[in-house]
Amino acid sequence: MRSGASSALLKNYMDKKTINVKYIASLAKLELTSEEELQFENEMRQFADFAHCLEQFPPDSIEADRCRSISDPCFREDNVNISDTNVLSNAKSVHDRYITVPVTVESPSESEVKK
Repeated sequence: MRSGASSALLKNYMDKKTINVKYIASLAKLELTSEEELQFENEMRQFADFAHCLEQFPPDSIEADRCRSISDPCFREDNVNISDTNVLSNAKSVHDRYITVPVTVESPSESEVKK
């Protein structure tokens, strides 16, 4: 968040203290109840407040690479223990063993392509 544009954007949010949850939800194609909107607004405000606090730490004072050797990795080993059946049973829509999702990006119309 130290770059000029992102700091300015964060400062803008911090000054206004308003977060347009409905707009953000529409970008993610989420339908939220009024209770969920309040919850997400609270969570986003907490995140923005936390990110704002990070500005007090100069980036050059933070160690960039904690994992310096392969013999001492800082990441845990992935343990995958799910089956296709389990995954597909939780999907809203399945076709030929593939999870189907709604279209999220519209194809441009012919008039937009000609521009």
